[in-house]
Amino acid sequence: MSAAFHNSAVQSLPQGELQEIVKATRPTRAAVNLDHLETNLNAFYSHLTAHAANPKLLPIVKANGYGHGALPLAVQALNVTKNNENIVAGVAVATLEEAVMLRQQMESLNVSCPLLLLLGVLPKGSEGLIAKYQISPSICHAASLRRTIQASK
Repeated sequence: MSAAFHNSAVQSLPQGELQEIVKATRPTRAAVNLDHLETNLNAFYSHLTAHAANPKLLPIVKANGYGHGALPLAVQALNVTKNNENIVAGVAVATLEEAVMLRQQMESLNVSCPLLLLLGVLPKGSEGLIAKYQISPSICHAASLRRTIQASK
């Protein structure tokens, strides 16, 4: 089935029928409530403390916090404490674009934390941005590692 045919067929469905198809075929959804973020992070932290001493969390705020804003999620998460100690070590994003944008936004608020880039294959030439914005990359290839080390000097 071509994409054009599929799109026109979907668009011709009555709205109620389309919603039923989406419910049946895409049952996953994300609901982010900033008011519950601290409670949820503390719940994860409590579970981890049963298995490790002084664990730290690294929330993933990719896709602009799944549409809820990476910056507000990151800032709120970074302020969660237990026994007067931060339980969040930093945040992670999926793409270099997200990492640079979030770093710039955080710097404008004087917020600093480790920022992990989950993208494992770095585009050649991106090493300078990674160094400039103090982004911790996930490295999958020795060549990427060498280029990243060279750019950070």
